[in-house]
Formats: sequence, structure tokens, C-alpha cells
Amino acid sequence: MSTTSKTAFWQRHIDTWQSSGLTQRHYCQAHDLTPYTFGYWKKKLLGSLDSSNDPLSSAQLIPVAMYEASTPSLNISFPNGIRMELASLEAKELSRLIGMLKVLP
Repeated sequence: MSTTSKTAFWQRHIDTWQSSGLTQRHYCQAHDLTPYTFGYWKKKLLGSLDSSNDPLSSAQLIPVAMYEASTPSLNISFPNGIRMELASLEAKELSRLIGMLKVLP
């Protein structure tokens, strides 16, 4: 099966599943699909088609004044009105925070 055919096959299943009201597991059982493969294609197709699921995709970074020369801060404003101010955050902590934000609905 060509890549185009595979993509079309899985896109049809993803669309049908979304409108079915079934859980992913039950849909796969009913259509004799492997849940792992279904999950792979779901992530691949939905992730590449719509970035609005990513809470950081529409966040705005707003530069603000420095409190002290050694303590820069960063404000993040989300579309739902939530604002965050980050001050003196190390790269490792920032990376962890971004990872947590990416899994939010």
C-alpha cells in the first residue's frame, strides 16, 4: 500500500472514530485495528493538521522590564486569559514546564 493510500485509509478511520463516540480501544476492536498503529496515525494526522491543540501554539511572549540586572522575567499570555510570569527560571525547569503545558487539553 502506498504512503498516500495509507494516509487516506487512516484518515478515514480517524474521522469515523471521532464521530463514533467510541473509545479508541473499542473502535479498534470493532474494526479489527491494532490500537498501537491507530494511536501512531492519530498522533501523526491530528498533530500535523491542527496545532490549536498545542497550548503554546497561540501563546504570546511579552518582554517585560528586568527587576534586577541578573533576574530577567518572561510573561506568557494564553488565549484563555491565563497569564504566567516566569522569573529566574533555569533552562531545565523551563523545559519541564513546557513539557507539562504541551499535555494540557
